[in-house]
Amino acid sequence: MKYPCGWRLLVMIALLAGSAAWAAENQETNGAEIDVLVPSMGHQLFGTFQRATTDEIVFSLDCGPVVTFSWNQVKELQVRHKTILQAKNPISAVSASKSLDLDSFTIVPSQGTLGIESPGQTFSVSQTDLVSIAPPAGALPTTAWAISIGSSASFVSESFKQEIWGAQIDVGREQNQELTDWRHQATTLTLAAVNSLTEQGGTALRYHRYDGTFEHRVYLWHGLYTNVAAVGYSNSSDGMYLQQAYGGGLGVWAFRNDRQSLDLTGDFLYIAEHFYGPSPTVSFAGASLREKYTIKLAEVNKLPLELAESVSYIPAFSQEKAWQLLGAATLAVPITASWNASLTFKDGYLANAPKPANKNWSASSVGLTYTFPLPK
Repeated sequence: MKYPCGWRLLVMIALLAGSAAWAAENQETNGAEIDVLVPSMGHQLFGTFQRATTDEIVFSLDCGPVVTFSWNQVKELQVRHKTILQAKNPISAVSASKSLDLDSFTIVPSQGTLGIESPGQTFSVSQTDLVSIAPPAGALPTTAWAISIGSSASFVSESFKQEIWGAQIDVGREQNQELTDWRHQATTLTLAAVNSLTEQGGTALRYHRYDGTFEHRVYLWHGLYTNVAAVGYSNSSDGMYLQQAYGGGLGVWAFRNDRQSLDLTGDFLYIAEHFYGPSPTVSFAGASLREKYTIKLAEVNKLPLELAESVSYIPAFSQEKAWQLLGAATLAVPITASWNASLTFKDGYLANAPKPANKNWSASSVGLTYTFPLPK
């Protein structure tokens, strides 16, 4: 079966791949916020410093993996965020305490001694005297909430006129993000509604689309997680009165850092579909294969300018020609810490849409989103 708007998804993927390549080539432009580890052998590494002890350094690479180095494998370490240094004995050169807060610092190891330079002070600590260097505990909240509401609109005139109005609410909760076992859990709820009016050749058609997604994740090991999900969907454009899907599976953050992330999920689902008109209700087993990639392209007033794309494919196991495909791309432009504007394109295809409904739909819109400033 021919997919009429497949080229649009290909264009989205090509643009995003180009953006990722451009960002990788220019990763040093925001170097003031990226930590740097220079190994004794090899090229320098960019990413986020996690922690250090008397024996090792744990460093999260900008491209995703977390690596561990012993001190004798490190030539220099540059950290650009707040940390706390703890030693077994008082840091006599700069403090009578065994603990010292550092806003940023550079460490050069040499023969069992750590030479440390931070703004306004230079000192050294014996490697055997070091207990730990790590971000403050308050920087890693046990539970974090995120709530946002958004609106979207689109207007196209001349011979073809389309008006789109939409609204969306997102609620997320994540606990123990710093842990790597089942205690790290995350819950998300997304509800969206869109109403569109299309006029062409004197004919006016009004469509509506509603969808909701609930997902709970329990992390098993580092970025690997198991999940349960429930999805509801209604779209008068493709003749779907109500689609329900319930199930669960496994997923993994292929990489996730301050610059970019890639989330991969595979679920087994029970799916029930109810159509407008005389088309019979069907229910069947299926799957959901999803990916979502996000990259920070630049910063605007110290806030991230982000590009995100996602693709979801739902094959049916026991129902002929009942597969689905949905793709989306969003450019989010920060205005303030709570407000951002967005440009979004979505494209969907329902293989078993009843006639005369459209199997394919697409929509472009601009939006405005407000994220509530919740306490950390």
